[in-house]
Amino acid sequence: MVYYDILCYIDVPQEDGKNIRVYLNVEIQNNPYPGYSIITRGYAYVSRIVSEQWGSEYDDKNYDGMKKVYSLWIMPKAPKRKDGYMNVYETNERIICGRQQKKKKFMTRE
Repeated sequence: MVYYDILCYIDVPQEDGKNIRVYLNVEIQNNPYPGYSIITRGYAYVSRIVSEQWGSEYDDKNYDGMKKVYSLWIMPKAPKRKDGYMNVYETNERIICGRQQKKKKFMTRE
């Protein structure tokens, strides 16, 4: 069982009058060195939140219904040398062979 410190969704208004839903997870991590990679744990949490959308936001007929997930980790007891640090981990496409034919819309509903 995974317990999130804060998990909510936000319906962000768009210029066309519609809303785009995004999920926000906020975690307070007091131990900066828990014995495993906090980054890996963050990816596991985000993956879990995406999979929990199955049946409500998307299904096997509409994977495009999947909503973006943002996960913010606050580390109040990080070492002083890391005060003020902010890191971003994200998923991006990188073409390593061949050419891009036409830009496809992939998770760009912002």
